[in-house]
Amino acid sequence: MILFLYVKIMYIYKLVFLSLVLFSQLANANDIPKITKNVVGIFNVDTNKAVNTRDVYGDVINYYIPPEINTITIHSPNDGDVSIDLQSEIEFVISEWREAGLRFKRLSSIQGTTRYIGYRLGNDASAYGYTNFNEPREGDAITRLSLEPSGFTRFIPDYYRRLMRAGMISSNMTMHEFIRMMVRVTLLHETGHALGLAHHDENGHEFIGGMRVGREIVRCGINISRPSIMQGGSSGSYLSLVSQFLSRPVNINDVVLSRNDLEGADRMFNSHNSRGVVSLFCMAVFMSMKGSEL
Repeated sequence: MILFLYVKIMYIYKLVFLSLVLFSQLANANDIPKITKNVVGIFNVDTNKAVNTRDVYGDVINYYIPPEINTITIHSPNDGDVSIDLQSEIEFVISEWREAGLRFKRLSSIQGTTRYIGYRLGNDASAYGYTNFNEPREGDAITRLSLEPSGFTRFIPDYYRRLMRAGMISSNMTMHEFIRMMVRVTLLHETGHALGLAHHDENGHEFIGGMRVGREIVRCGINISRPSIMQGGSSGSYLSLVSQFLSRPVNINDVVLSRNDLEGADRMFNSHNSRGVVSLFCMAVFMSMKGSEL
């Protein structure tokens, strides 16, 4: 009898707790488009299967950071040159994506190696960064991930002012802190591309002359699900959506992967045909609210 009452009380406690969490997010999260929580993967049009990233990289995903890009230097009109420790930011990003259950190894040399993610700095002023993600072909599966200092210099000042005016970043956040945060956002996003993920709004879009197409692989519409790091811009910037989700200004510690992002990377690595699967995180919350064991 006592055990029964204990189990009943724990069930009610869990239900009340989860209800409070859900309702605490309801006011603002309801205004966030549900599509911003979903994850899209890259599929091969000929086979209609996901481009399996284990086939691309092997069981361990190698990555290479050239010694000459220890730092990234970005010019800020009012703050002069701002230097960010790029290697430590890349290592942080790799540790985040490891949470998907993926194994990574940093290469000290790329001599004789082709299957790896190569980080580099470019000179394209039209974006913060870009990624050339390749399937295996003729023994070459290198993925080139580029950060663009000129793009940061061009876009950062206006973006910084807009977010500050909107109260989406703290009025005390310096330009140096903001640039570091944007470097982290960009690295997380571009590494997501290197792991086979497309932008959140590219479901059904064709890439590379129609040889590939984006397909939704993880969906989750519940309010406590964070926006995906793979924002494409059509639903608002990633930082503004996270601020809306948290109901406060964001800081660099808020720039993390969602459970959906991690599940998407896992499914691209471990499955050849993952399509439109409900997030395990969403299912866990649903089952928990039903009182089932997780």
